[in-house]
Amino acid sequence: METEAIDREMIPKMHVAFVTPEFTSNGRLYPGGLANYLHVTARALLDRGEKVTVVTISDREAESTFDGIRVVGVPCRSPLLMRPAVKLLSTKAPGAAFHLMVSWSLNRALRRLARSERVDVVQYTNWKSVGLFRVGNPGLARISSYERLWDNNPALETLDKRLCRWLESKALRRFSTVIGPGRHLASIMAKELGLANEIRIVPTPVGRIVAPSGRDFKVEGKRLVMYAGTLSRIKGADLLLETIDLYLTRHDDTVFLLAGKAGSSNGRPVRQDIETLSRRHPGGIVHHDDLGKADLMAAYSQADLVLIPSLIDNFPNTALEAASRGTLLMASDTASLDSLLSDGVNGFVMKSRSPEDWADGIAGALSMDTATKEMMKEEMRLRLTAHEPANAVAALCEVYAEVTGQKSARTER
Repeated sequence: METEAIDREMIPKMHVAFVTPEFTSNGRLYPGGLANYLHVTARALLDRGEKVTVVTISDREAESTFDGIRVVGVPCRSPLLMRPAVKLLSTKAPGAAFHLMVSWSLNRALRRLARSERVDVVQYTNWKSVGLFRVGNPGLARISSYERLWDNNPALETLDKRLCRWLESKALRRFSTVIGPGRHLASIMAKELGLANEIRIVPTPVGRIVAPSGRDFKVEGKRLVMYAGTLSRIKGADLLLETIDLYLTRHDDTVFLLAGKAGSSNGRPVRQDIETLSRRHPGGIVHHDDLGKADLMAAYSQADLVLIPSLIDNFPNTALEAASRGTLLMASDTASLDSLLSDGVNGFVMKSRSPEDWADGIAGALSMDTATKEMMKEEMRLRLTAHEPANAVAALCEVYAEVTGQKSARTER
């Protein structure tokens, strides 16, 4: 046993580099699921004793530290010889031009890093096609979105959209190993992009749970049903608001709390629909553009049910945050939560996008007896074990070991 302990101490730390267009901004974590995932994963790797570097876009070239994580920031630029062409492309397809500049800038910085020190494995996101100019180190990509489906106004087809989709597909096809948190989106992407291998499902680690504030969101004598996230087409805003309208027309025992900025759906601002609905059902809807994390945790703790009606999603953080507070979830089967949520076992999975079915589902969930609710919550607590940072990152390190061809005692720690 003593010899084994010494041997493990002698194993060199694995140096993992994450390549991403967004991580921190002005000394704070960038808002959104991607930055949150990277933060939690990087911290868990550090806790294992691994070395971590995040290479990200910044307003200037600088190295810094965020929560103990080394961050290499690089400004977004294009190669000198390509600047006239990129400038011309920017007038017709600014998004695609940005993808090219982001990928080139990040990978240029990564090459410099790899020349000065050993980098064992590189994990890219597929956001902004950052793997397009990938370096030669052992690497993999993790899906966080999909250009074709991440579109709040699909009726408006442009050259820019087509080019962005093409660049994303070219970038992902450069990897033989691609991972993702949920099967629904992964299966769509693997089939449509013709990827060489199946996208592997690796658990998303739950973030450090902030203690709830003392803020009270409950209204006496009424149930609290909650939605958290941007209110937009891809997040299911249309279905959500139609369901709320139908439910509040039938019942007066519930308040719906919407926490998140109002986005757009099919070219229309969602805020107008929220305001119209609020006037139609006075006191039935409460909307907060931005709740601090402690307030959000308080709201999750008090909610009777959290809705995730996404038209398409990739394992939204809302699910883990709400479930960690012991709150039941009702989610669409297109939210890619299949690795966490089982219908009728530890929550509710809706295959229908009918407001009638969702309103009936909410009514049924709220009327369940206490024993059934507690049984479902206990099942969720068991399911969350795989998403604890140490366990989720252990599964990720198994993939790293395969990618690098170095299955060692490191992956068994």
